[in-house]
Amino acid sequence: MKRFLCILTALLMLCTVLAPAAMAAGKKQTPTYKTKRLADGTLEITGYSGPVLKNAKIPASINKTKVTSVGANAFANQKALVSVSIPNSVTSIGSNAFSGCTALKTVSTGEGVTSIEAEAFANCTALQSLKLGKGLRKIGPDAFAGCVSLSKLNLNNGIEELSSGAFSGCVKLKTISFPDSLTTITGNPFYGCTALEQIKLGKKNTAFTFSDGLLIHNESHTLIWADLSKEPEKVSVPDGVTAVADYVFKGGKSIAEIELPAGLAAVGKSAFEDSGIKAAALPDSLVSIGESAFSGCKSLTSLEIPASVREIAGNLVRGSGVNELTIRAEIEAIPAEAFAGAEKLKEVQLPDSVAEIGGSAFAGCKALETMPLPAGLKTIRANAFENCAAYGPALPGSVEIIEENAFSHTGITELTVPASCLAIGEGAFRNCEKLVSADLSALTGTLGNAVFSECTSLKTIIFPDALQTIPDDTCNGCKELAEVTLPGALKAVGDRAFNECSAYVFTIPEGLSEIGNESFRKTATTSVKIPSGMKSIGDRAFFACKNLTEADLSACSVTLGVGVFIDCTALNSLSLNTSQKSLPHYLCKGCTALKSVLLPGGCEPLDSSFPSETRIKYEGETNDKVFPWFNIYWGMSEARAKAAASSVKTVLGGFSCSYWFAGGLNPQGNNTSMIINLDSKYAKSCWQKALQDVRAMTGVSPTEISIGDSDAGYQFSYGDYRIVVLMMDYYTRKPYLMVMAFRNR
Repeated sequence: MKRFLCILTALLMLCTVLAPAAMAAGKKQTPTYKTKRLADGTLEITGYSGPVLKNAKIPASINKTKVTSVGANAFANQKALVSVSIPNSVTSIGSNAFSGCTALKTVSTGEGVTSIEAEAFANCTALQSLKLGKGLRKIGPDAFAGCVSLSKLNLNNGIEELSSGAFSGCVKLKTISFPDSLTTITGNPFYGCTALEQIKLGKKNTAFTFSDGLLIHNESHTLIWADLSKEPEKVSVPDGVTAVADYVFKGGKSIAEIELPAGLAAVGKSAFEDSGIKAAALPDSLVSIGESAFSGCKSLTSLEIPASVREIAGNLVRGSGVNELTIRAEIEAIPAEAFAGAEKLKEVQLPDSVAEIGGSAFAGCKALETMPLPAGLKTIRANAFENCAAYGPALPGSVEIIEENAFSHTGITELTVPASCLAIGEGAFRNCEKLVSADLSALTGTLGNAVFSECTSLKTIIFPDALQTIPDDTCNGCKELAEVTLPGALKAVGDRAFNECSAYVFTIPEGLSEIGNESFRKTATTSVKIPSGMKSIGDRAFFACKNLTEADLSACSVTLGVGVFIDCTALNSLSLNTSQKSLPHYLCKGCTALKSVLLPGGCEPLDSSFPSETRIKYEGETNDKVFPWFNIYWGMSEARAKAAASSVKTVLGGFSCSYWFAGGLNPQGNNTSMIINLDSKYAKSCWQKALQDVRAMTGVSPTEISIGDSDAGYQFSYGDYRIVVLMMDYYTRKPYLMVMAFRNR
């Protein structure tokens, strides 16, 4: 009995714990919709938060307020969503409202929905069932684009307008019926519907004609769609058609021949892209040609653009087989990217009317060889001929503007810039590996950076006489450059302007006041003589100039950057101005031929300024200068410190102070000299400790020297050096201990 009661009690406790959880599990969780209030007081659903949403039944009202709109991106990319039901209260479905819902299979819209906006259900790849309400009037651009599982489409009577790409890429769609109410189609709603075979028109239809696999909008005389499923070899566009819509024949690989009517005025975007056409006789009535109209047409070898054309969009023949292009159109500008990527294009005839060639207009036309530039051409935009490796035109005398990289990586061999030119942009002729000479003498405007950078065959360049600054990287990497005519007005040479011009022997002109970083790095320069107006020489300006033997900087005091002459291994002479006060790090690092250097009396080099083997001498002194150590003493006046150094030099005779010996006694640990203020009662012990330390380092015994009545010291012979341990004022109450190193002259 007792055991039974225990079991019963345990069961009751378990039920107490599990009951709330069971109730919670059984309770239905209500979706939470994010909303915003519209101007008319109704609500628009803008998003969703809550549990994973599989079946979305949009409410007709929330808190008694009517819902009239599903906003843009409201349910975009809800990957678990399977079905959507829109109530009659909703009048519009916003752009991308359900786009990317890849599990969505069923959509039903209420009778109140009048418009479905752009890409509302785009890329709902599982969508199979689409029920559209009778109130629908317009389907926006790409509204159901990429719904690859959609095979049936019923458009109710009442719909009036289909936009471009509305059902594009619906590859299983086979048949569409147009209601009599449909009167407007913009662009091509069905491009990429590769299985579409038939469009059924209503009995009372007057807006469209569907014949021989071609759908034509009667009012606008536009060919909207073509049936490519039967793989036609020849297509004849009927007379009366004035426009071919976007993408109509895109991907029609079977089409080898196409006949266009005499009155055709417009060819849309990608109209013939990736088709198999071998020839395209464009009529003289044609006014505009859309982007990529003939792109990817591998069998098309020539194209003539008639004189009637006024508008050409980009990428017209990119990736096609066109090798000969004639433009008879009297246009003033070739648009940006108009013929970019036409890798087979060899010959182009431009009309004389062209005054501007747009950005990247012929970029990547690797085979382009012949295209005389029009006599009236004024502007060549950025990258216009970039990577046209075989193209080397002469600039006409009318050119005013050449923008950045306009002729980068082209086949130009000789360049003469006309007097009309006002500006040449950055890298305009960069990497022109066949360019041998460049004459800029007539240039009246500005020159950008890196204009001739990496022109590895460039041998001769003439700069305009009035140019005051050679910009950064102008001839960087021009390894063959040997003849340079510098401007008479030159004041500054920019960073890396002649870097690695290994054949160039540079002579600094009078008037030059500034040399930038690495300006003449690895050039063939043999000597440097700065003019009196020089103000600064940048970091590594003459780095690794292996032929440089002499550097004369005596004309004036100049601001020197780090490593100006670093690794100039032949440099054996360096002269400085008497007013030069300081020298930078690594000024002559690696200059192994520089055995000695004469410095001005007040000049203070850094330890790294010269190689360790370079002997430093100072003007006006018979011995090497005592390095300025008096700013790191303890308890000694500057005058006393100088006097002490002078006394030591007098006693040692042929030796002079070149640097300070740093030993274990240095209390700061980072100074090169030691001057230690001693308490008199510790003087003797510190003196003995100093002698022990120096003896241990040198391995030799000291020789006593006498400096003065109150001073005593010992010297150690150590290679080319003498190390002195000096006790100044030894017999006074304020003794000073100094440890110094002196090198033979």
